[in-house]
Amino acid sequence: MTVPPRPPDAWLPPAAENPGQPQPLGPPGGNSSDANWQGRPGTDSAQGGGEDRCQGGGEDNRHPGGEGNFHPGESRDLSPATESSRPTPTAPRHAAPPSHTRLIVLLAILVFAVAAVGAFTAQVLRHNAPAPTAEPAPSVTSTPPPTTEPSPTPTPEPMPDRPVEPFPDVTPAGFADPPPGQGLQRYLDQVIEWVPCAAGSVEGDCADILVPLDYADPDGQAITLAVFKRPPADGVGAMGPLFVNPGGPGTPGRGVAAWLDAASLPGYSLVGWDPRGVGASTPVVCDTDLDALRALDASPDDAAEEEAFVDGWRAFDQSCLAQSGRLLQHVGTADTVADLDLLRALLGADRLNYLGYSYGTAIGALYAQTYPDKVGRMVLDSPVNITDNDSVSQAAGFDVAFGNFADWCVESGCRLATPGMATGADLVTATIAWLDALDQVPVPVGDRFLTQSLASDGLALYLYQDASAYPDLADALGEAEVGDGAALLEAADGLWERNDDGSYSPALGAFTAIRCVDGTDSGLAGAFAEWRKEAAEAPLFGGSAGLDVACEVWPVRASLDDVTITAAGAAPILVVGATGDSATPYEYAQWMEEQMPSARLLTYDGPGHATYGGRNDCVDTTVNTYLNEGTLPPKGTVCAA
Repeated sequence: MTVPPRPPDAWLPPAAENPGQPQPLGPPGGNSSDANWQGRPGTDSAQGGGEDRCQGGGEDNRHPGGEGNFHPGESRDLSPATESSRPTPTAPRHAAPPSHTRLIVLLAILVFAVAAVGAFTAQVLRHNAPAPTAEPAPSVTSTPPPTTEPSPTPTPEPMPDRPVEPFPDVTPAGFADPPPGQGLQRYLDQVIEWVPCAAGSVEGDCADILVPLDYADPDGQAITLAVFKRPPADGVGAMGPLFVNPGGPGTPGRGVAAWLDAASLPGYSLVGWDPRGVGASTPVVCDTDLDALRALDASPDDAAEEEAFVDGWRAFDQSCLAQSGRLLQHVGTADTVADLDLLRALLGADRLNYLGYSYGTAIGALYAQTYPDKVGRMVLDSPVNITDNDSVSQAAGFDVAFGNFADWCVESGCRLATPGMATGADLVTATIAWLDALDQVPVPVGDRFLTQSLASDGLALYLYQDASAYPDLADALGEAEVGDGAALLEAADGLWERNDDGSYSPALGAFTAIRCVDGTDSGLAGAFAEWRKEAAEAPLFGGSAGLDVACEVWPVRASLDDVTITAAGAAPILVVGATGDSATPYEYAQWMEEQMPSARLLTYDGPGHATYGGRNDCVDTTVNTYLNEGTLPPKGTVCAA
């Protein structure tokens, strides 16, 4: 039986551990660990691997998930002032495409959390305002006040249980002096020092690029972003850079540029970057001894279990504050959008060509809202929910995905389909009962236990994939039900990025920091109420996945202004949604098309999360045609599984 592949390698080899200085990563094609990056999402963990395994990504409020004055409607033109401000590229090298099979797109492109991304909503940060230009700012439509009569119940104070604490005097790795000059122009004038590097067999160039910690204070602290640029397959690159982001939040992004099939996008140089706070880009640092935290009962049955669970997350959050300091205030999506526009300008592109998966669609949508006149060709695959419609939760998406698996299982007679099961619904009911029993009597696995919430995590990992994972899911669940929980626990460990030695990647810290600075909360009471609501609406994952309190006790407050993302005036945007997507339900893609006038939805009628890149020929051909030629598919286009 095959355990689902873990997320892609960290793209954080030992030579890059000091992100303040660009360093070569070893000879192309060499066998040093420095050069052995493995960027393909969804590969077997045996393939590739630098020593630091910081994989990640995903979407669930439970797992790895203060603003300032950032106004998404305030744009600045970061185009280079002169041609000389752009780096001179070296002669392009023809990189061989990844040799490994491109089977399952992005299982772990966003697998790290069954995650908060599903609740990105229309709350967009006004965080770290970039310096405005003389250009008129694009309009921002604020969410109108309700027209119904006000509720007699007063609006609760937002974030009532977040502690208000000073930032400790710490200097995270990647803090640097700003480049010479003044204001934002000092960053536009920097000369990028590209150095040759390799991702497995894929050659490219790497650089650490300086950006302001706080765009409202460009003469203050600088931080570094780790960037990988892959030369165009045609050796010319007339289309310029195509920026790619695998989602998360918390997933390093350099690897996806090496994983993509460059031959299908021959005119682009493929550019991946680790967003701020992530991977090698001035990373958020927290404790990574997480076995005890994960062993806590995420579906507490009494006051003692509730207190232990909240205290566990509070301790984790405090570890992030102690080691990351004021960086935590400046890792939101709006900061990343400002970084992306700076990168666009530094790489000499008049417009942004962009491919984003899952949480990466939040980055793309907010970019299109903030800089509509800078949007080139943009693909948003597996969209998060950018609307204020909360009628479909992420837990409901996973319930739908498991229901599809259950239908297959009963119809095909898989090992879980016991006599008397007439429909997939019968298997769903039986699985809920088993998970409920597991809450009281976990299954021992060595010196650990497969708990209800960990079993739910393991199931979720399989459901990020398409129907090809169904037989292995049936085996893992079947074995766990008869007392062998090893495979399901291993899958849960993959979701949480637990290494073989019991350590964890840093991705949970970045995930938590980004999502908590991006959104307010209604406190612990609200978290418990939301959990009970989801348990009623999504009986399998809503209850078993458990409680999410990470942001409720996060030590940095978020101050948001609601903004409706319409991307008015942006060029056409291609949205890709799968009807059986577990982590970002299909409705989110439909709602994005409805809310963004320039969006066009391409539907994949099949299961799995993140579609473009080897899962479906029809989707790949349609996306490539748009990126290469600018031609959108007809409205209502559906690609069959």
